[in-house]
Amino acid sequence: MNRKIVAHGIDISAHQGRVDWKKVADWRGVHGEKVDFAILRAGYGRGNAGRAEPYIHQHIDEAAAQGIDIGLYWFCYALNADEAKQEARELIALANKHKGKITYPLIYDLEYDSDDYAVKQGRPLNNRIRTDMIKAFCEECEKAGYYSAFYTNEDYLINKLYQDELIGRFDLWQSAPFVRGKLPSFEMATAIMVDAFVRAEANIWQHYWWGEIPGINGVADLNLAIKDYPKLIKDLNLNYLAEKKAEEGKEPETHFYITLPCKSETEAKMMLDMLKNAQIVTEAKP
Repeated sequence: MNRKIVAHGIDISAHQGRVDWKKVADWRGVHGEKVDFAILRAGYGRGNAGRAEPYIHQHIDEAAAQGIDIGLYWFCYALNADEAKQEARELIALANKHKGKITYPLIYDLEYDSDDYAVKQGRPLNNRIRTDMIKAFCEECEKAGYYSAFYTNEDYLINKLYQDELIGRFDLWQSAPFVRGKLPSFEMATAIMVDAFVRAEANIWQHYWWGEIPGINGVADLNLAIKDYPKLIKDLNLNYLAEKKAEEGKEPETHFYITLPCKSETEAKMMLDMLKNAQIVTEAKP
């Protein structure tokens, strides 16, 4: 299989703090590569035990303003499928505040730290529970009108999940980084390299953990997208992108205010009633 890399991106969490998205958008690598998309950690957990990222709303607004495509992920601290649905609802509620700006999937991140948390709660996870949690989360996002996906690495996919129930049903964002210091340029990250490093079903490849991009504190994970998600999601009429387009095409509403002198309260009421009945005004105050 020969897959085409269509976009270069990063993923960001609270570890990076505030980000100067203009600097990120202006950056160009030695081969002209740039940050096309950013997958942002929106939060983790659920209810009182959950928490949205401290700068997530600024990240979304500021990155979108710079023309960067945006996806969101939620880190799993669920212990069963019902709790995974609750986590999905937390992410959906947050995404709904930014309709029209989320052009990549809503993604569930379930990994080793999720397992450690479950053990500490005295409720260790198994392959059945983990798989059902991913299904529940992604299906909840789909019901809400969003494109969904899940994140994992090869070991977790093979040994911690029933992968046959997930692959092909939901998109895969796979972590398979190069050894530190061995990162080739984006120009060298050809389709042949994608085939060599990640499984055929992967649609986003997290290929490096130590990227240095101006505007970002410390380092950021680097990613390559195999699918053109903004186009795909628009074509499928998901993520409320069509709603934004329709809103942008609407004529702005115009409001007129008039003041009518009246000699008495009775006369004012009669005048207001007449104007409202004639649909000349929608609201009137004496």
